[in-house]
This record gives sequence, structure tokens and C-alpha cells, in this order.
Amino acid sequence: MATEIDRNLLPGFVRTSLDISLGCAYRTFEMFKDPPGTFMGMVSEMKTLVTPPNCDNIPDAAKSVASLWVKKGLGFVEECRVTGEKFTAER
Repeated sequence: MATEIDRNLLPGFVRTSLDISLGCAYRTFEMFKDPPGTFMGMVSEMKTLVTPPNCDNIPDAAKSVASLWVKKGLGFVEECRVTGEKFTAER
């Protein structure tokens, strides 16, 4: 049977979700300021995400690419969270 969720956990989860969402929105707004620069940055990032490493073993290369995706993704979420905290910080 499911247990009741900790009442202190939910407000923190909502706050973190709001921070990430606000950070993503702000980063998107900043990207619209310089479309050519943003496009070139995105192309270079995509190139690093899809270029497999020099490896003879295909499973090792796939693991390497997957770990890079996870690292980049978690880094992006963390950057958005930190940026969003600037908007929700109590003054």
C-alpha cells in the first residue's frame, strides 16, 4: 500500500521545478537576443553530442556517447536551476 508523501518534500519539489522552468525561459529569452550566435553555438554542441569517440568497440562508444548526453543534460538542468533561483530568491 502506498504511504503518504512527506509534506515537506512537495513544496521543495514544486520550488525546484519552478526554478528550472524560470531558468529555461530566461535562457530561451537570452538565446533570442542573438540568433546567429545561438545557432552556431547549438550546431557546435550538437556536433559534440553526436560524434562518437575513436573506439573499436561499439558498446563502449555507445556508453561514452550516452554518458556525455547525461552529463550535458544534467549540466543544463543545473544551470537552469541556478538561473531560476535568482528570480525566486527571497529578498
